[in-house]
Amino acid sequence: MQPDHDKTYYFRLECPSKLKWTFSNNVVNIKVTDNPPLPTLTPSTLKVKEGAFVNLTCSAPAPCLSNLPTLIWTPRLGDIQETVQKNQDKTQFKTSILNFTASRLHH
Repeated sequence: MQPDHDKTYYFRLECPSKLKWTFSNNVVNIKVTDNPPLPTLTPSTLKVKEGAFVNLTCSAPAPCLSNLPTLIWTPRLGDIQETVQKNQDKTQFKTSILNFTASRLHH
């Protein structure tokens, strides 16, 4: 959907015969926003020692399964696992987990 689809919609019935009816009491208001929520990084800050195993998680809302968010780790330091999960309230989010062993090169 595009921001110009932001309006009130009415249900209408049109049959092959001359029967046509607009249900003016039943409307749908659609609000389109083009600013998706920012992804979250867990933990947001981290101090580790060289040689320590590090597990970072990035999550972003996924309101449309046909157009999932793209989560990219730069630089790619180790193994990455991605999943799409559903919250109890039926909202969905994409999660990317980066696992690596810390090195002085990652400063």
